[in-house]
Amino acid sequence: MAVSNEQIVQTIVRQRIALYSYLWSILRDQTMVEDALQELSLLAIQKRDQIVDADHLAGWLRESGRFIALRMIEKLRREPSAFNESALSRLDAAWARLDDRNHAHAIEALQHCLQKLSPSSLTLLKARYTRNLTGEQLAEAVQKPRRTVYRNLSRILSSLGECVRFRLDAR
Repeated sequence: MAVSNEQIVQTIVRQRIALYSYLWSILRDQTMVEDALQELSLLAIQKRDQIVDADHLAGWLRESGRFIALRMIEKLRREPSAFNESALSRLDAAWARLDDRNHAHAIEALQHCLQKLSPSSLTLLKARYTRNLTGEQLAEAVQKPRRTVYRNLSRILSSLGECVRFRLDAR
């Protein structure tokens, strides 16, 4: 039996942050991600007869989103994705494992862990991920060598990851 339009909408709303993040990892452009999400939503409604159940829908959304994003990159002849096909396949597998988790808990854990960062670490993260600065631009912005900036970012991200995992495991 096919999924209903209501199930599709509920699933997309529930997984919006995860889908957005996944598409962002491929496209690296907010407008393109929003366009891809809209196209994905319409496609899911159009193809609902081919989607068996809610579990199938979650994987279908990820896989279809991937193809939409890659097609957008190809069509616009933009820079290639940060990931090759092999990396995207591994990313798909990782997202599939996370589908069962409650994303609200992960977001809450991340927000808690971000509050624990020093002001300079938070500034570095915001510059990198909010303003989407390259490594070279980031190094210039904070007036430090690029290698130092990369090392600091790596440490910050590692620390954040540990903090989030600890918070999620404690639940």
